[in-house]
Parts: sequence; structure tokens; C-alpha cells
Amino acid sequence: MAIPYRDRFAEIIATAGGTVEDERYVTRPGVIVMNVTEPTLEAERLADVIGLDHDLDGNAWVAALDGRITYLSFPASDDRTGKEYLRAIVEDRGHTSVTARGYASVLFAGISLEDSIELIAGRAGRSARLTSSDTNAQNDTLYCLHGTPEQRAAQRAFVEAVLAIRASVTKESVGGRYEHNKLNLGNRATLLHVGMCLEDWQGLFRGRLQKHGNEPCVREAFARACVLLHARFPHVIRNPADYGFSEELP
Repeated sequence: MAIPYRDRFAEIIATAGGTVEDERYVTRPGVIVMNVTEPTLEAERLADVIGLDHDLDGNAWVAALDGRITYLSFPASDDRTGKEYLRAIVEDRGHTSVTARGYASVLFAGISLEDSIELIAGRAGRSARLTSSDTNAQNDTLYCLHGTPEQRAAQRAFVEAVLAIRASVTKESVGGRYEHNKLNLGNRATLLHVGMCLEDWQGLFRGRLQKHGNEPCVREAFARACVLLHARFPHVIRNPADYGFSEELP
């Protein structure tokens, strides 16, 4: 027997580190890194030949190489570590373009439709896939809850009332599945897979982790992505606090 769409969706959210309560309500979205680029074997051999920036690896070494290509800076030795050299290029001189050859994609599992729209409204919209309303999977959806326990209880009651109304309206009467699913709530849960170069991730974090002008749910989702990408690219992506997110993550 096939697993119902809603159950499968809840399974994906849980596997990605999220939480679904009572088989219907997402109280913590899942966030995981899905894909990253790595230097080729040829690039690793080139690193040995150049003999610089040995304290860097992966995309950080490629970013440092791009800086050296720009300035033809290939001395026999360098008093600076690779980390210090990269910091001078990216942070002191502001040449973030050297990080544009690295790539990472992140899956946001169980964020609301409204939050998804906010996430892809800027840089993230360059390469993203979002759950479509024109699918059977959106006939019976999960819903995201935010706020205090009292606020979440009120949101549950509202969702239950809307579910009763949706059950009383046939798809045919409103123009089919797509139109019927568009009449669902903005807090229905979606899957969003976003892929960008590391330079764009930096720009997005600088803009979206600031408290002013950004929705709390959007900031939290991106802060969790920032933590994961910082762990993989510590010399390129900073901690959330460095971009303006000082709160504790749940």
C-alpha cells in the first residue's frame, strides 16, 4: 500500500530534523544541506604544485585561488595563512566574487507557503524548486504553527475551521484541483529546495538575518541554514550572529 502524501511529507520533515505534531502540524521545519561542490582531483594536484594556502580545503581553497588569479599573487611562500589571505580578500577588500564558484543547496522541509515566498523573493529565487499547488499532495496538507502555546492553539482552531469549509466545497465547483488548492491557507507546509553559489548565500544571510524588516520565521529558517553552511565552509560563511541573528535557535 502506498504511503499517503501527508505521511510521506511528515517523514521527510522529521528526517530533516523537523517536528510534526498530531500528524498535521509542523512546529519545527527541517533544514538540511543537500548538495555541495568539491574541487576535482586535478584541482587538488594544482594545489600541491602551487604550494600555498595549505590550511584551506575544498571551496575555501578555490576561493583563495581565485583571489590569487585576480592579483597574480603566486609567491614561492606567503607569510600569511590561507585563512588570513582569504579574509583579506573577502572581508577587508570586499571581493566576495571569489566565492562564487562554490555551490550549495539547502532543503527547507515544512516551511509555510508564505515563508517560502519570502525566501525566494530575493537571491534565493535564482535556483529554487517549490511544491506545486497543482498536485494531489496538496489536497490534504500539513500546516505550520508559530508563536506562543496560546497562539498556536488559536492557529489550530482556525485551521480546523478552514478544513471543515474545504471539505464542504468540491473541486469541480471552483474550477478543479489547482483552484481548490489555491484556496488553502498561507501557513500550509511546503518543501523548498534552494541552490546558490556561496557568494549569494553570503548576500542572502547579510540581508535576511537582520531583525529589521524580516519575518521571524524566515530569519529562523535561514539562521539554521547558516549554521549548517558555516560548519561546511567556515572560512567563507560566517556564524548567524555575524550577520545579525543573535537569538537562540530552537
